[in-house]
Amino acid sequence: RHSLHYQTTTFVGIPLYKGASLGISYLYQEYRKKTKISLLNMNFNQSISQSMSMNISGITNMGGKRNQSIFLTLTYALNETTSFNAIGTAQKDGNQGTAQLTRNLPVGPGYGYNLYAANGQQENYQASFTAQDDIGTYTAAGSHQSGITTGQIQAKGAVAFLNGNAHLTRLLGQSFAVVEVPGYSDIRIYSQNQYVGRTADDGTLLVPNLLPYQKNPLRVELEDLPLDAQVNVAEVNPIPYYLSGLVAKFPIKSS
Repeated sequence: RHSLHYQTTTFVGIPLYKGASLGISYLYQEYRKKTKISLLNMNFNQSISQSMSMNISGITNMGGKRNQSIFLTLTYALNETTSFNAIGTAQKDGNQGTAQLTRNLPVGPGYGYNLYAANGQQENYQASFTAQDDIGTYTAAGSHQSGITTGQIQAKGAVAFLNGNAHLTRLLGQSFAVVEVPGYSDIRIYSQNQYVGRTADDGTLLVPNLLPYQKNPLRVELEDLPLDAQVNVAEVNPIPYYLSGLVAKFPIKSS
């Protein structure tokens, strides 16, 4: 292996007019076998609107055989969870274009997807759709690359036992809690201000992916409670052990 003998990096960032910036960087690496790498990179960013931005970058090899590449990237946020980006690449070996549409999977019940297409030096098409509810996460995906088409279906879930009761749930993560709102079903529960699910008929909901040894804010949606509900505490902060669960009970009752 060629071990690195010397390296230097230089970067300059220049703010231009409103919403635009220019960055220039230089990298030089020298290896003990006398191999040298010398790269110059220029990067221009422009905010077109609050939801759209453009990036143009170029990189060239300053030492030995010259080789240049230019990249154009457009990013558009359709909303808080969905985004679209397109990338065009021009280089000596050929041009390449890619496009990707992504919707992020929420923390709680919901769905997400990813559509990807690349055309140019190598065609590559990928699509995946993921949905999840209180008891599992389900994914269907397919791809077509180099004349080969593949597909897969996947389901993930877990079973948690706490206080003699079994709970079907999504993957538990590092720690979890069973929320109890006694006598109240179909109440929305939030973890870290993100919706994670609704209480079942028995007033319970398992909340996965909590942080161990830290406070995890869990709260109920007050609008879902009837008018005669007496709410002493609307938020609790359980602190679970690592790879363990606990009960987070809300002291809510009928007045």
